[in-house]
Amino acid sequence: MLDIVADYIKDLESEYKNLKEKRAHCKCMTKEKKAI
Repeated sequence: MLDIVADYIKDLESEYKNLKEKRAHCKCMTKEKKAI
C-alpha cells in the first residue's frame, strides 16, 4: 500500500515539474511576443 502511494507521489512531482517548465517556457514566449 505504501509503495503505491510513494509511486503516486513521485508521478505527481514529475508532472508538477513538467508543468512548471512548460509554464516558464510560455512566459518566455509571451515576453518575446510583446517585445516584437
